[in-house]
Amino acid sequence: MTTRIHGTGIARRIRSQVAAEVAAAAGSGSTPGLATVLVGDDPASAVYVAAKRRAIKEAGMRDFHRQLPPHATHDDVAAVMDELAADPGVARRAETI
Repeated sequence: MTTRIHGTGIARRIRSQVAAEVAAAAGSGSTPGLATVLVGDDPASAVYVAAKRRAIKEAGMRDFHRQLPPHATHDDVAAVMDELAADPGVARRAETI
């Protein structure tokens, strides 16, 4: 038996719930956010990061985005990561893709 789900409606409800939780957190003085670091100009990566940034904006979250040029070195990326890690507004959990 096949069960049909309506992904758009489910996604809408989840985003609404997240926005309500963000608003509640902001009301108690702690607005959540997401840090993204995009190195270079790969179109697929740019689309992915833009979608994440759009979603966090819709949820009322803080956006900590950093764009680095294609020729950024490991030390350049590490410096940005250190900067973000030192920012008290950036959460302490990181995910690398």
